[in-house]
Amino acid sequence: MNWLPPPAAPPLPDIVPVFPLPGLVFFPGTILPLHVFEPRYRRMVKDARAGDNLIAMALFKPGWEPEYYGSPEVHPLGCCGRLIEVVELPDGRFNIKLAGVSRTLFLSFVDDSPYRTARIKAIPEHVPPEGDPAVVRAKADLVCAYSGLTSVRTGETATGLEGAVSVPLHQLVNTLCAQVDLPAPIMQRLLGLDDLLDRCRAAADALRRQTERARLARGKPHTPGGDGTVQ
Repeated sequence: MNWLPPPAAPPLPDIVPVFPLPGLVFFPGTILPLHVFEPRYRRMVKDARAGDNLIAMALFKPGWEPEYYGSPEVHPLGCCGRLIEVVELPDGRFNIKLAGVSRTLFLSFVDDSPYRTARIKAIPEHVPPEGDPAVVRAKADLVCAYSGLTSVRTGETATGLEGAVSVPLHQLVNTLCAQVDLPAPIMQRLLGLDDLLDRCRAAADALRRQTERARLARGKPHTPGGDGTVQ
């Protein structure tokens, strides 16, 4: 697993294009690959490339399905990313990669044709001191919870976690949140936590709950400490 530092954050413009999707929550300091095929979002990519290379990702609120080709409601907090790779395919579709820059509050929507644009405000994350014993414990707990869920889901030991506890908190918690397959409402709640220590602890709790559900679904009894949590 690559522990990437967050990209240098450019000053965000007042208005950015918004790419809303179901079931996807984007975190700062992570890399998001996307396949872009709808005409309106192809246009968005072209316009972003010609401008400041920024696109904000947003999660649809429940009930979006009937209005998908219009402008269904989205959660007010998303994440703005910078285009770091754009591959245009022969038929006009794109494969792109976004690097998460900042959490973004959608203050108001300015336009919705051919795609949505929003007036935004960057929402910083609070990063506690790395040497704080509470941070050290929380990071170890999160890594163990992630490893435990991976083990129950796949039947194999999690790999790629070497040196994870020495990774800065903002990289660790956001990367693992992006990597693990949690329900979108849980991911949205994690994104909404301003303090990264709170997010780290909440993510570990969510992973343990998912581990127990996966264990019960497989008919496996709970083994104390078996989910990798710190005892």
